[in-house]
Amino acid sequence: MIRKRSLVILLILMAALSALVMCSCVVSNIPDSIPAFTSYDLNGNEADESVFANADITVVNIWGTFCGPCKDEMPDLAEWEKELPDNVQIIGIVCDVPNMEAAEYKAAQEIVAENGIRYTNIIAAGKMADYMNNVAAVPTTLFVDSEGHFLHRPFVGADVGGYKSIVNSLLK
Repeated sequence: MIRKRSLVILLILMAALSALVMCSCVVSNIPDSIPAFTSYDLNGNEADESVFANADITVVNIWGTFCGPCKDEMPDLAEWEKELPDNVQIIGIVCDVPNMEAAEYKAAQEIVAENGIRYTNIIAAGKMADYMNNVAAVPTTLFVDSEGHFLHRPFVGADVGGYKSIVNSLLK
């Protein structure tokens, strides 16, 4: 009886660990900065690395339309974005939208609209798609300066409170 119970507990722990790995962020081979890129935002406007020049600190939230934790944190990101000082911004990168013709493009637009997201969300087209190969899972949140250089290590998983803490420490 004890062996069966131990086996059941072990199986439950293994299932929980598997779910955690699939939903959390694992980052590999991230370079020192986000490379130059040209892509599009969810409004169809061309976007490039100049988006970082608008702020001293940019919170880059990499998410996917398939990712529950990514979508779950969006209302909190939308609220936080309203409170940010002028020298801090949020930019989203939708990792599973390769072009504006993809089915995920419309899904991403709907997710952003449903969650009241006002900040720019860029699709992973062109060199941005190549950069996404460095991110093994989502959500991943990066903190960059006005030139796209990393100010902090990538944040693993969904935790807006953790992002706030990092930004507050960078503002000091």
